[in-house]
Amino acid sequence: MLRVLSTATLLGLTGLAPVYAVGTVVQERQEDPQLAVASQKARATLDLFLDKAMQGRTATPDAAVLVLVPTETDPEALWVKDFKIKWNGRWVGAMANQPVAIPGRSAGERIRFDRGSVVDWSYKLEGKLYGHYTTRVLLTRQSTATRGQYEPLLAPTTLPEEWR
Repeated sequence: MLRVLSTATLLGLTGLAPVYAVGTVVQERQEDPQLAVASQKARATLDLFLDKAMQGRTATPDAAVLVLVPTETDPEALWVKDFKIKWNGRWVGAMANQPVAIPGRSAGERIRFDRGSVVDWSYKLEGKLYGHYTTRVLLTRQSTATRGQYEPLLAPTTLPEEWR
């Protein structure tokens, strides 16, 4: 199976630009060991992230999650912002980037998902993005120019000092 990821979705989470679907789409095999480890690390810290990022059942504006959304072929990874955890345990939020493999859906539209589909998270603190475990792996595979564009947006570590 292929997972569709876009390094350009990072722009949309910075709050610096309204554009989410600009740039190259990268297709990665789900069996990719580096991405699998990155997702495991993100999931291992998901409760910590939720503890800091949620106000009741609603995420703060600085929080987002990367979810695998089923499509007719392979799942697509989409950043979701403004998410809420409903009383029944289901999650709902707005797609932060333009879907590539989901016809008829657009960035900003609400989607439903569950905790099990979350593969990464993002939290903006003092102008830097924390989390982004899978983004950090994908950036190592990009051109120097692309890395130079996105790496300055990321915090040097995945977790803020005060979370450790």
